[in-house]
Amino acid sequence: MRCEYRKGRLTSRRGGFQSVSVTALMIAAGALIVSTGVASAEDASVVKLEKEMHRIEAMHQREIHALQAQIKHLRREHAVRYSGPVVKGPEVEPALPYVTMTPGHEFGLSSADGQNTISFNGEIQLDTAGKVGGNSTPANPANAYFRRARIGVGGKFLGDWGYFIRYDFGGSGTDGSPTGKIGTSTAVISSGSLENAYITYNGFYNHHQPFPVSLIIGAIDVPWTMDEPTGNDKVLFMERSAAQILATNVVGAGDNHVTIGATSNNSRYFAGAWLTGPKTGSVRAFTDNEGSIPLSGLVRGSYQIIQTPNASLHIGADYGIQFTNGSSGILALSSGNTPEVNAFGGISYPGGVGWTGLSPAFKDSQVIEGEAGATYGNAYIQGEFYHYIIDTAESAFGTPGGSASFNGGYAQASYTFGGRRHYNAKGGAYSGVIPDHPFVLGTNGWGALELGARYTLIDATNSGFSALTGGIPAAISGWKHEAFGGVASWYPNVNLRFVLEYEHVNDNQINLLTGGYNHSGTFDYIAARSQVVW
Repeated sequence: MRCEYRKGRLTSRRGGFQSVSVTALMIAAGALIVSTGVASAEDASVVKLEKEMHRIEAMHQREIHALQAQIKHLRREHAVRYSGPVVKGPEVEPALPYVTMTPGHEFGLSSADGQNTISFNGEIQLDTAGKVGGNSTPANPANAYFRRARIGVGGKFLGDWGYFIRYDFGGSGTDGSPTGKIGTSTAVISSGSLENAYITYNGFYNHHQPFPVSLIIGAIDVPWTMDEPTGNDKVLFMERSAAQILATNVVGAGDNHVTIGATSNNSRYFAGAWLTGPKTGSVRAFTDNEGSIPLSGLVRGSYQIIQTPNASLHIGADYGIQFTNGSSGILALSSGNTPEVNAFGGISYPGGVGWTGLSPAFKDSQVIEGEAGATYGNAYIQGEFYHYIIDTAESAFGTPGGSASFNGGYAQASYTFGGRRHYNAKGGAYSGVIPDHPFVLGTNGWGALELGARYTLIDATNSGFSALTGGIPAAISGWKHEAFGGVASWYPNVNLRFVLEYEHVNDNQINLLTGGYNHSGTFDYIAARSQVVW
């Protein structure tokens, strides 16, 4: 070992290792310099300092040996780890599926990575209704029935693919049950039918493509018109406006149609296009007078002009066309349900006015729609305008038919205490009411109360209906439908709803010769609904 002094540092070297103790060596060096100047008087002190230096050197030598031993140990461990046999650690258990629940209390299961899910959904609507005025037949019908009793499952697999299937055991109060007769007070439930069954592909959304598109095929409720995407359990009244129902039926839109389509949306815009066929439950050979399958084309686009946490303004437009004679001589005006309510089946007025007797087989019929809606705080307003073009290439009686062109629409508004409606970007429409604080005993929460009103008008005056009526006298030139309604709904929470509504309906046929009403029908009813969805 040798000691060196370099730039104020005294170091020791052995075998390439260097040890430094600046404090101790500086003290020793200083003491040595002092002792040299007075060597003759302090020999004992020099000997003492030399012993101290040897002690320090020995201490550093031990540290060096300890470091060398540690390095050898680490090298041996490294050789064993990387050149020897692989030793497995304890087994790690795979992540397990877990239970999920949506904000609407829809329970389900999900894989650990969230790429595969299944959830269970349902809907029960128990309706009661009674006629309280008007000149319709029968005089005083009353009914109680399950308007809807649905159960289904839905989810996704491999992240990008979605599926949904739902069966409906309910009905309109007459379908599927021999006991559901007009004029009787009978609770009925139908034998049921397949409501929805479809597959979607959402990979363009999930993988952040520049223009995301969702693809769908199967039996769906086509989200055409503004009111349809809102959902039957969330619309303002128990039933949609007759003007909206007429529009969707004329061009093959609405509920449970076999469909292929595509939609795209972000937080403001919505766009969709669909090609639709027959409804589920139709006979397999569902053809028209020309032997063709019903086929329709539908497009829709909308945009949120204003979108803030407290306000919104929505506009949009729709177009639909029926390519074939797919309705087999059944015009939507004769749908078998009471206008503005679905409780009593068909209603007859004096002279067969309005909702009976119109049965052309129509082809190339079209509907053009314009829509607008807005919210401000807890207030909500919505309206749609429809231009109907009924073109009968061949009548139900095998003779050339005519055409009818007329207008219709509705306007509705509501105010909610304790909750509000929100914009649903995925459907390009407004949601149902979401209570701020659900009803729970012992708390201040009581749910939400919504009060609303609606006006419906279908004005087919001088529209050319004489060519469509299939035997009704030609003097009957047109038809006019008006309805005024009010509704109150209590939402204890997002799953429950209790509805009470009143509707006054006027249906009038117009006489071509006099310009006045040839026949007139009125109908007043009160209805209630108890609803649970999940």
